[in-house]
Amino acid sequence: MMLRDKHIVVTRARRQSVFFIEKLLNEGARVFELPLIEIAPVPEARCPDSISEFNWLVVTSANAVHYFGNCLRVSGKSYDDLHHCRVAAIGRATADALREEGLEAQVIPDTHVSEFLVKALLERESSPEAKRVLLPLGNLAQNEIKKELEAAGMQVMQITCYKTLFKQPDQTEIERMLDFSPDVVTFFSPSAVRAFADGGLMKSLLEILLRPLYVSIGPVTTQALNTNALKPVIEASNQTEDGMIQVMKDYFVQHIP
Repeated sequence: MMLRDKHIVVTRARRQSVFFIEKLLNEGARVFELPLIEIAPVPEARCPDSISEFNWLVVTSANAVHYFGNCLRVSGKSYDDLHHCRVAAIGRATADALREEGLEAQVIPDTHVSEFLVKALLERESSPEAKRVLLPLGNLAQNEIKKELEAAGMQVMQITCYKTLFKQPDQTEIERMLDFSPDVVTFFSPSAVRAFADGGLMKSLLEILLRPLYVSIGPVTTQALNTNALKPVIEASNQTEDGMIQVMKDYFVQHIP
């Protein structure tokens, strides 16, 4: 068990981190919870009345699946009303969340980033002109997907159904993290990276000569880590919780003290 007694910080929102932490503990790791973001619904979000007119549902995160489900329920609908749509999911975790709601994704790109999602969708859609797309997102999402699909002739309704709130740690939390002496800090989103950097946590670690390993869920999060000079960085090749754990295990096999 290459993670036995490794000190691992989990920065993910608390509601989402439960199973990840359980898996780490099963690997023998010691875990410090430091949620740096919180995910909340957008109460005023509503789905359109005429969802039967949409041809595609495009989903970029498990959060979008969950909170768009809330949006549907508030509007008196459910995912059952979207069975006529073809579905594109940015990755396996998102596709699994959709499957739990009874929808199967027909499009899942090999690389789990926006440009590859658009490319994979347009390869599947032979006649994109005037096709209608539902795109539930969070408040921090960029609009590249909407722009690229519209450039291909599609009509995109983007719905902001959840928001990311930054949770800055207080001095007590910072001191507890430093006492924990982390070997690894894990990140599932660029938002958590931003909160970590803005909160001065890297500076606090360097002041006591700690240089933990930073582990990223995927390329967008890795870019955020590099932008903030958080190194060394390793990235999960499989963008799931299990992928995160595997890349850590592989790293420590190669770096046995």
